[in-house]
Formats: sequence, structure tokens, C-alpha cells
Amino acid sequence: TYMEADDPTVANIFSEIENDLQIVKNGAGQVYMPQHSVDLIGSIAIGEAYHLKMIASDSVALIIVGDTVDAANTILNLPATWSYLGYLHDTPQDVTDMMSDISSDIYILKDGAGQAYIPQWSVNNIGNMQPGMGYQIKLTSAHTFTYPAENNSKSLVPVYLADNTEYNAWHTITGNNMTLIIPNYAWADKPMQGDKVKVYDENGVLVGSGLYRDNNMAITIWGDDIHSEGTSGMISKEKFTIVLLRTGEADDFENQTGFFAEEEMLEVENWIAGDDYFETNKVSIAGKIKNTSFINNQTSIILYQNVPNPFSIKTNICFYLPEDANVQISLYNIVGELQEQLVSKEFNKGKHTIEFLSKNYASGTYLYKFTAGNFTATKQLNIMK
Repeated sequence: TYMEADDPTVANIFSEIENDLQIVKNGAGQVYMPQHSVDLIGSIAIGEAYHLKMIASDSVALIIVGDTVDAANTILNLPATWSYLGYLHDTPQDVTDMMSDISSDIYILKDGAGQAYIPQWSVNNIGNMQPGMGYQIKLTSAHTFTYPAENNSKSLVPVYLADNTEYNAWHTITGNNMTLIIPNYAWADKPMQGDKVKVYDENGVLVGSGLYRDNNMAITIWGDDIHSEGTSGMISKEKFTIVLLRTGEADDFENQTGFFAEEEMLEVENWIAGDDYFETNKVSIAGKIKNTSFINNQTSIILYQNVPNPFSIKTNICFYLPEDANVQISLYNIVGELQEQLVSKEFNKGKHTIEFLSKNYASGTYLYKFTAGNFTATKQLNIMK
């Protein structure tokens, strides 16, 4: 925090939210667990960050009373290893400006959502450091560090932060991750901008994803939350699989497990660092990647969202059949009145695409109902003219 608390004890700092707080950890692994009357931290230190896990699913406000820290005159000792770094300015600032004095020795800087700043690989998924946020940093050399002065005349950095949007739509952040770096030169068959790279665990569960933007990629791969029951991510030494979804291929955003028809399996032929086995805070860097095969192991029917959507003239409705089946696709208006029978015929096993033209329909929201055997699904399509 950028505040120097009047009472810096963790018992005071977290007193208003202690009933919703499961654990607080500092960079040395010391913990504060009010539910179990454990306090190995004592007081918070200026410039350090703390890892929190809340019991409640809803956001809660943490209020700190005190004076503003003089960031430009606060000296921080950063070790040549992992540590937690608190951001001390009270306005967002470009991470490249804030870390400029030590960037040559930054191995990786990560925020709580797993977004990374890796200057040696020209990766910046953080953009701007945010007031009240902490960061996990690994340095190759120890530094005595002071934040540069704020530059409020400079515009905030536009950055694509949502590389893990698909993963985060299905999971809660576990606080345990590693980073996969794919340099742009590593591709034997380079994707197109907007293609999606996905990472799956050994059970076919999605544990990370990123969008290709014609530059080096950094994908956060999420591990298991050791403070929760069950398994919510990858475990130590579990092998992950990387696949590529090409632009224009329909995707099934409602199904979080299993591979999808027409995804390309990727094979890393050599690694610059690390490998394809999960370890917390590990950084694996692919040296050369080749596309090996299309995946076609679905065991259930899939109805994909139409692409594009919304559309003005035409769109494609795609579906996948694990075996031959009679398929019916019907179009309804928003109040459920049948407008047209689009398809009623037998299809072979595999992926199929139906083209729909909007020339006979006004702008608006419509529903298309898909039936194959005992399987029924309905999705919306939006016409904009």
C-alpha cells in the first residue's frame, strides 16, 4: 500500500475484514490466520506486498488510516530471488517507467492475476502498476531500489490485459501459477493475430490461455489452491498440453473440459528454459514449436456459437457430432415464434458448418435451436443491418 498506517500491525490492518479472511502471507512465507489465532507477521512493512485469500466470494473494502508514503524517498532492498513488492505511488504509472532502473535484472514481475512483465522477452501484460496492488518479482541480482517520481503528464499505457479471460471466466484465481513464454520466432507455422493458444492439464481441463498478437506471448498456467479442498489447478510435476485454435474456428465457451474438434496440437521440439511440467513460479520458454495434428476426440455433441456474431449479411453455425445423427436447426424470434427450419437432414460424424443468410430478416435478436437425437441446445444470434 502507499499508506503508512498509524497502527501497522496486521491484527489492526485486517481487523474489519478478519471474519472474511482466510490467510495473509508475506514474501518470506510467514502467515497471519485470524481464524486460527496465528500471527507470524506482526506488522506490515512499507514497500512489501502481501498475498491474501478471502473466504467470502464478494469483494470487501480494506481501509487503512495513516499518512501517504513518500515513494521517491523510500529505499527498498530487493534480494536476488523471489520477493513481494508493494507499489508505493497513489496514481497508476507505466510499469516500464517504474522498473526502468532495475529492468536489466528483472527475470519476471507478476501481479495477482498472473499477468507478467518480462523485459528481456519484450512481454508486458501488466501495462500500468496500480495503487493498492502488490507484485511478485524475481531478480537476478540484488538491488537497492527507489520508485522513480510519478509522471502524471504521460498517458496511461494501453495494453492487452485479457490474455487469460477465457480461463478466468470459468475459474477463480488460485494464487499459484507458472508462466509459459512463446517467443515469436519459435513458431514453425506462425498463427494469425487473434488465434488462441490454450493450455490443458492431464485431465483435459483448461488451465491457461492467451491470444496471439504477432509478438512474444506469456501465458499464465494456474496451479492448485493448496488452501482449498479438491483440485482447482495443476499440481507439481503434472504435464501440460498446448493447443492452437485458428482464427475463424468456432469455439465452445460453455464447456471448460476436453479438447475441441479442429484444434491443433502443438509440440515443443526444444526448450530454452524449463519444460512442459508444472511447478509454482516456474518460467518455461519454448525454443521451437511445430503443429503436429488436429484433435478430433470429442465424445459428446457440441453446438458452437455462430461466427461472426453480431452480423449483417451472413454467419456460420457450426456443430460437432461424435457419430452420425439426424440434425434439425430451427430459427425463432425473441418471443419464441418459429421463423424458419434451417436444417433437417442426416449428417455424418465430425464437424459441420451451416451458412445462414439474413436477407429475409430485420435487425434484432433471434434464437437458433439445435436438435440431434436426445441432445438439444439453443443459442442467440444477432442481426445488425
